[in-house]
Amino acid sequence: MIRKGNCWHCGYCLLGLPHERCPECGNVPKPPKPPPPTMTFADAATDLIDFAVKLVTVYLLAMLGPALVVAGLIAYTLINA
Repeated sequence: MIRKGNCWHCGYCLLGLPHERCPECGNVPKPPKPPPPTMTFADAATDLIDFAVKLVTVYLLAMLGPALVVAGLIAYTLINA
């Protein structure tokens, strides 16, 4: 088993070396894998609520939008008549 700080190919200890190449076998150490993204339950719930609010907003604008335009035109006509 290769310990942390050792060459992944030959096991040579690389701690304290001024360069990244292994002096024993010439390999360059692999970069560490980034941790997998994590999403908490609170993050998922917040995203779901945001999506639901946006969906309801779009639905209401689609349903009420024409009625609001007509009401605005009627009000404009009555005020300026």
